Amino acid sequence: MGPTLEPGQVVAHYRVIGPIGAGGMGEVYLAHDLTLERNVALKVLPADLVSNEQRLRRFVLEAKSASSLNHPNIITIYEIGHASVQSGNATAPGPGDGPSVHFIAMEYIDGDTLGEKIYRDKTDPRTLLGYLTQAAEGLAKAHAAGIVHRDLKPGNIMVTRDGFTKVLDFGLAKLTDRGSDPGSETRTAAVEDLTGSGGIVGTAAYMSPEQVAGKAIDARSDIFSFGCMLYEAAARKRPFAAETGVETMNKILNEKPAPLDEISPAVPADVRKLVRRCLAKSPDQRYQSIKDVAIELREMVDEYESLPRSGSSGGSVSSAMVQAPARRWSVLQMAGIAAALLVVAGTAAAWLFVWRGGAAKPKADDALQTLRITSVVSGRDIRDPSISPDGRYLAYVRTVGDQFTLVVRQISSGSNVTIIAGQGPNISRLRFAPDGDYLYYLSTDEASPGYSALFVIPSLGGAPRKIVDDVDSRITFAPDGKRVAFVRNVIRTHDSQILIFDLAARTQRMVAIVNPPEAVNPRVGLHWSRDGRTLTTLLASTAGSGGDYRMATFDVDTGRRENVAQWGHLAVFSGAWLMGGRLFVGGSDPSMFLAQLLELSPGSARGRRITNDDSNYDSPSASADGTTLAALRVSPSLTLWTASISGQGQPRQLPIGINNPLLPRTTRDGTILFRRFGGERLAIWRAEPDGSTPRQVSPDTLDIAGYRPIPGTNALVFTGIGDDMVSHLWRMDHDGSSLVQLTRGPGETLLDISTDGKFLLALQAQGVSHQLMRFSIGPGAGAVPVGRAGRDDASFSPDGALVLQAQYGVVNERDVPMATFYPSGGGASVGTLELTGRMRGSEWWTDATALTYVTEENGVDTMMRLPIVGGVPTPVFRFPSGRILGTSWSPDRRTMLIAASAGQATNFWAWSLGSAEPRQITHFPSGVLNSAGWSPDGSAIYFTQGNPTRDIVLIRGFK
Repeated sequence: MGPTLEPGQVVAHYRVIGPIGAGGMGEVYLAHDLTLERNVALKVLPADLVSNEQRLRRFVLEAKSASSLNHPNIITIYEIGHASVQSGNATAPGPGDGPSVHFIAMEYIDGDTLGEKIYRDKTDPRTLLGYLTQAAEGLAKAHAAGIVHRDLKPGNIMVTRDGFTKVLDFGLAKLTDRGSDPGSETRTAAVEDLTGSGGIVGTAAYMSPEQVAGKAIDARSDIFSFGCMLYEAAARKRPFAAETGVETMNKILNEKPAPLDEISPAVPADVRKLVRRCLAKSPDQRYQSIKDVAIELREMVDEYESLPRSGSSGGSVSSAMVQAPARRWSVLQMAGIAAALLVVAGTAAAWLFVWRGGAAKPKADDALQTLRITSVVSGRDIRDPSISPDGRYLAYVRTVGDQFTLVVRQISSGSNVTIIAGQGPNISRLRFAPDGDYLYYLSTDEASPGYSALFVIPSLGGAPRKIVDDVDSRITFAPDGKRVAFVRNVIRTHDSQILIFDLAARTQRMVAIVNPPEAVNPRVGLHWSRDGRTLTTLLASTAGSGGDYRMATFDVDTGRRENVAQWGHLAVFSGAWLMGGRLFVGGSDPSMFLAQLLELSPGSARGRRITNDDSNYDSPSASADGTTLAALRVSPSLTLWTASISGQGQPRQLPIGINNPLLPRTTRDGTILFRRFGGERLAIWRAEPDGSTPRQVSPDTLDIAGYRPIPGTNALVFTGIGDDMVSHLWRMDHDGSSLVQLTRGPGETLLDISTDGKFLLALQAQGVSHQLMRFSIGPGAGAVPVGRAGRDDASFSPDGALVLQAQYGVVNERDVPMATFYPSGGGASVGTLELTGRMRGSEWWTDATALTYVTEENGVDTMMRLPIVGGVPTPVFRFPSGRILGTSWSPDRRTMLIAASAGQATNFWAWSLGSAEPRQITHFPSGVLNSAGWSPDGSAIYFTQGNPTRDIVLIRGFK
């Protein structure tokens, strides 16, 4: 019998494009929604089966089951309906003159089934397990809602082009009592009638034993089916296969599948153990929750290469999410998309020291040669480690997109407990209580967007409780454990407030205020002395080009300050305090290649080296006795690529033979510029358009903190820092000739260049603050102050007439972000827009009339356009999937480049003016993109891509 629908016919407001597939529960067509102008998958029940009441009820149950779920790994149901078919090539909805059909309009998935990934594409087992991990997350959502799928199989798992998994076809779903025990089931009359006593529903090869036997089932039946898919992904064959369905079901009831270690000996022992538990014949012997399966799979996928291939699994492993790159990126990644796609601002020297290095790196202190470093957790999505005072437990955060999971690991056994799973608000700055029974952390205060509050949760799980609002640093405990101290940074005034909070009385008081040009680094925080009398902190100077630090103590009762040590030419990113006020930091000095661990102590002129390798170290945390440090270690690995903006063809890696290039840009003739280390400096390099003949072009006497080509020329402007550690602006041609110093002030940092190439924006150090300045690149009017003094980002409008300055204002006694507009030639502001906490990544539209920003609703990002004077925001496009990280306009401002994360990867998309939605132009299955630049004609982009490795290490043996 032929298909029910033909191309061109219209059902309700959906025009049929063509068939996609068919099964026992209906036919699926690709259709176009004539109302919302989007493609959908339209599933219809064949006309000859409408009279089958049982099939019809199952069909409706599928829609109701799936539409009640809202999860990124479950297909989205748009509409359930019943309509007559409108014949002909209709372009608009109208009355139907054909047969009546029942339909479901759902999200159209452009991708492949898991079965195609397994057999046709021969996808590697680790990636397949990653897809199944996402599917388990979706199933966990369904099970929590009381829905059992009952027909899990590779054909019902779709993988999108960007590696995102979707669970389909809840047509056989069975509703259970969502509050019942896993081993019991409360049937509703409706569901009982669907299957009947002893009825068998499902696909034979993936049925659970209880499903084959026609017994009552619950969520553990899905776990068995899921185990069948896990086995198939690892072995590339079904665990129960026979010539007939009856023989297959007999095997499910009475036989065990062939051992995986015989079929696929390369599959890790932990994975084999997980599969065996999922495939246990008795539901009581299986995992009792698909969420537990998802948690263990995440950990295994993330640590796949290090898992043992033989022997038994060494205890349970469970952790958090594995799919997406971490939101808080490594030191290497911080120099990436944010620096390339968005406006770069800040203290040049402080950023520079992350990268400054020498050809021969100095050895670490001889007293530290007994150092022992042990990796305990690895993964792309881990951050913020914190070790318990007794050194027995390690807390850390895993992230997927905007979802944060808090994990506590018992170090001796390697077992994990998930304390908070998949929370939307950010989790950071972890700190165990002195007795280790509770864990304190900062999280976004939903009542006050843009602010963090202090929360506490039992270390082995429980309900979190908010302690105090507006906290910016890790807390430190008083010796009696009854009070905590923390830092509150006031963005508008740049003050750092040091406060004490009484945990029992729930009262707080101010100890001291640190005013500009100094500020407390919130990632270093405070240390409460053992006698309880003083608080010690590290103060950073915000004057000049930065890099100067003082260690100071504050009397707890009087607030009196005493400076105890000072260091210059340092970059400090995070810190951990030990007994006696010893401070270990993640940072660098001018002799160092990457961020290492240093000890800062009174009496030392320079920080003492603790580590000495080719990784970045960040977020140290110390045990109470000071014998063990936990830290995040990140090992970078980037290469240079190019891709067509049309999305045609594959991205091409350029053969420059250099690892870790940064910030690729092009000049008028197509010359590629990028940054990398050359000798002892972070330098600008050039290569031919095909990536050949790379060589350094910037002088050996300067470190390059940032640069931009001058539009329409073969020249560039850059921020250069000499041995005096003061930054100035320079101009040169792309071959290194015609070098000219443009500024000689107290310290200038490049922000932007006007599109006509005549002016540049820079921050200039002026005493306790920084002033935004417009400088002429060539002969002209010289320097003109623009906007408000401060340390704020800024950019020229497309026509160069206005400057957008990111500032903070006060609304309802809260500091809120503002976009303020100034004439680029100086003068009073011409308008201000308040940017709410839900507005991300604001920048200019194609002209000076509006801004764009990203907002998120129900997990979907939408690009919005906001007129700068007298208008309301309107949507530009909805992003298909993933989270937008940053954007950049093409030279003609007709195409927007979008960096977005989804699944395990970051990829680029492009949106052209007038298009309905963006098109994907790279399809990396994993890894991160770290910066991008346009070709002169806007037809291609150049970017860096890689897979930095991240792990949490324990460091012992230092003195």
